[in-house]
Amino acid sequence: MRTSRKLVLVVVTSLAISSIQVAQARPKAKANDLANYSIVHAIPTGFGADVVDVYANNSLVFDNATPGSIKSLTAPRGSVTISFYANGVIPGPTTTPLLSASPVYLANGNNISFVAHLTADEKPKLSLFKNMLTEAGSKRSWLEIRHAAAAPALQIRLNGAPKFVPLLNGMERKRSLTFGNYSVD
Repeated sequence: MRTSRKLVLVVVTSLAISSIQVAQARPKAKANDLANYSIVHAIPTGFGADVVDVYANNSLVFDNATPGSIKSLTAPRGSVTISFYANGVIPGPTTTPLLSASPVYLANGNNISFVAHLTADEKPKLSLFKNMLTEAGSKRSWLEIRHAAAAPALQIRLNGAPKFVPLLNGMERKRSLTFGNYSVD
């Protein structure tokens, strides 16, 4: 179990570090802009979701997803329900998904991540995170931290100093920072 926790923590740390984004001015969404969403399979091997098929509104969008895989998609505005099924299982009246999110409305220009991960007590969970795409400010960028590890509350440090209140599993925090290199642990 400890190896699984370390794997998920490495995935979370990698996702957190890769979430440092360069701030860019983003124009207001237009009526024909598509919504963007990502599906992240961060459930470690051995927890009943080794290979899954992911459906959006009962249409296959991610075939044979394995732990650590990510897929980005676009969609017109509207409601979407994301469901994870065991590999080869097709949604229907007699099938039950391994994980499913409540319907989410995707507006024009939205950017959302659906992350399948384990709770602190090692139960599968599907969390929804809104990706920060707004302008952080002059010479600033965003750091997004998401707790998707099978662990209790985590203290996140920036350059060795605690910068966020302890983060519970399935939660996120965002902070605007000046451009530069930062150590995150």
